[in-house]
Amino acid sequence: MTVDQHDRIDIVTQKDDTITLVMVEARPWSMAEEIRKDLRLKIINYAAYAGSRQYADEYGDAPVAFLLMHQQPPPPEIVSMLENAAADLGIPIDHIAMG
Repeated sequence: MTVDQHDRIDIVTQKDDTITLVMVEARPWSMAEEIRKDLRLKIINYAAYAGSRQYADEYGDAPVAFLLMHQQPPPPEIVSMLENAAADLGIPIDHIAMG
């Protein structure tokens, strides 16, 4: 599973009141430039879903967060991109290594 599947919500979790939309990236960070482009599109689509009527119908007004799961710690440019996207969207975006 990789973030190049732009139109797919990979995993949905709920903890307390927060709905977390999880993105899974299994490709190596040596492909960071390609991953960055795919990740940008995936985040845009996740944000569109989080602001949609469908999300409201399914989860009401529950707060949303995004989480990127990956094999190894991401390079600084990916971390920076996630931080900037979170600030721009007003949606928390975190990342965690699976391995």
